[in-house]
Amino acid sequence: MSSKKDREQKLLLFLSKKQTYMTSEELSNQLEISRKTVYRIIKDINEVFPEGDLIHEKLVIQH
Repeated sequence: MSSKKDREQKLLLFLSKKQTYMTSEELSNQLEISRKTVYRIIKDINEVFPEGDLIHEKLVIQH
């Protein structure tokens, strides 16, 4: 299993290359992690940027 930082970096890199919205299910499948982990990672990343969410959870549509 990869570390928390590895998963965060993988998600950020993946999203930085995308031009469209993705469902949590799509992210989960692409990154081979659970949907719950996708939301946890998004929450953790956004906590680092208090001036505004870097990743909008509502844009990662629950499917």
